[in-house]
Amino acid sequence: MKMSKKYKRICLAFGLGTALCATAVSAANYTKTITATYRNIDVTYNGASKTLSAEPFLVDGSTYVPLRAVSEIMGADVKWNGTTNTVTITNAAGSADSTALEQQLATANYQVTTLQRELENVKKELETYKTNNSTNNSSSTSGTDITSAELTATEKFLSDTYADYFDDIYFDFDITKKGARLQLEISYSDRKDDTAFLKLRESKITDMLESVCSDISSRHKNIDIQGTITYTKNDIDRATFSYTAKTGRLRATCGLDVDSVKETVEDNLTKMFIQGYANSAVKDVDVSANNSNSTVNIRIYLDAAGDSFTNAWKVEENRKQIQIDFQRDLKSLCNKIDDDTDYAITIDVYTFNSSTYLASYDYKSDSLSLK
Repeated sequence: MKMSKKYKRICLAFGLGTALCATAVSAANYTKTITATYRNIDVTYNGASKTLSAEPFLVDGSTYVPLRAVSEIMGADVKWNGTTNTVTITNAAGSADSTALEQQLATANYQVTTLQRELENVKKELETYKTNNSTNNSSSTSGTDITSAELTATEKFLSDTYADYFDDIYFDFDITKKGARLQLEISYSDRKDDTAFLKLRESKITDMLESVCSDISSRHKNIDIQGTITYTKNDIDRATFSYTAKTGRLRATCGLDVDSVKETVEDNLTKMFIQGYANSAVKDVDVSANNSNSTVNIRIYLDAAGDSFTNAWKVEENRKQIQIDFQRDLKSLCNKIDDDTDYAITIDVYTFNSSTYLASYDYKSDSLSLK
């Protein structure tokens, strides 16, 4: 049994010492006395402990192990030439480690070759895409090459894809060529709730329009699109939009077009008669709409000020006539606005200089109240 630490004085031939150090020796033989220390040194290879033919030891701080045993553990061949006192160590051809490395190298080379081939294919596809895209862009300016059959096929595709995009709403699509762009008319009907579309958030509507326009543009050589969303029940436009294919940008106005309402007011109501005072010019108009509950409020500002106006407004007989005149004029105005919307309309009248409230009119009930 080996001690944990022991000292032995041994005599070793210099040739043996050099063999342990794995070097070739050509010097003359001689005898040298050394001190070796044994410490139960353990040798492991690739994480596994190995039993050697002779126990390793220390000499002057260097560890000595049996050369043949260690070399063979690592798969090498060891030969001793007693004539020349030479140790020859050779890696064993076809060893397990060598074979594994060769297989790994072969696999890596195959993977590199495969990746290079795939890269070349991607480059070719990219060049083809660039060529086709350039051709499409150059030919998409007129849209005259799009046939009616192609548009009909696109309409069917849109119906199959987007007709039931939202619950309780059914969409229908009609596409026509308008010079260098396409005109897209989207009509819809409510299946249960007449206000289902109005309750949608604007972001949901624009998301649908972006997807629809992108699909159309990709099918027809990146052509620009313009269109509307119309309620079939009363033929009222609920949204207008335009799509630029080159940038993929959608511009949409959902709900009531307040600018259009304001324009209608300005075109049809330039002044209002105030009994006992004068015809007061309409100085400003402000329009606001609530799409969630389908209401629109119009504020009209009249050029009415001064003591003469104040005094005329206080006279009861004047107020009776003002009631009649205001109600008639505002109802006539709402009739024109109602041709473009089914929103509930209210109108408030103010003085322009001091923003003093004068009157309110409700179109649905045809009622007017004066200050």
